[in-house]
Amino acid sequence: MNTISESKVILSHDEAQRILDDWVNQLPDRNTASSIRIQRLFDSFLNTSHNKSCFFSNDRITHLPNIFNYPSFSEKITDIYLCHHDLMSIPESFGSLINLQLVHLSSNKLESIPESFGYLRNLKYLSMEHNNLEKLPESFSCLTNLVRCDLSHNNFSEITVNFENFTQLNTLNFSHNRQPLSFSDSILNISNNFSVFLSGSCGLTDAFQAKWLEATTANEGRDYKGPLFK
Repeated sequence: MNTISESKVILSHDEAQRILDDWVNQLPDRNTASSIRIQRLFDSFLNTSHNKSCFFSNDRITHLPNIFNYPSFSEKITDIYLCHHDLMSIPESFGSLINLQLVHLSSNKLESIPESFGYLRNLKYLSMEHNNLEKLPESFSCLTNLVRCDLSHNNFSEITVNFENFTQLNTLNFSHNRQPLSFSDSILNISNNFSVFLSGSCGLTDAFQAKWLEATTANEGRDYKGPLFK
């Protein structure tokens, strides 16, 4: 069973403001219009903003302030769009965004996802294509409300996620990853119809192809519902 600890640290306003100020001071071009706009966006959340979306792109930031466990973030944000930056990591506090439903972190330089990502139990749409990811955290198996997940154009070679309880899943995209690609057997046990996209240079290991064929044959005539590889 895949579980993660529910203990989380909640930041005070002063702590969050200090972390944000330090982060802004480390920005290479903090006096540019782009950096000022980002600072104002985060400031708005620290000061009782009614915003539910965190949106900025093409600003080439390399990391995010570790302040998402401040209540104005964790209780309000439902959508995050942080595309076309140079992000290399996601802070642990990102997992505090308990109402988050959409995450768009495509076209960055992400190399890892924190274990706290598994807290995002309401997440439905995840786009992290065009990054440098090689492995998913064990807690990823807790994201059972996912409907669409795009992890194409990364560096995965093995997917160990337990997909068995992903009953809402509609589309899973692992195109253009390393070849051959292997999945955990749990993906063969999903009861709902969904599609797995493996186009480009990405293929499946011979062992997994054999298991897939065996599963479809065993369920022939019994309305077998499983992944459709395209």
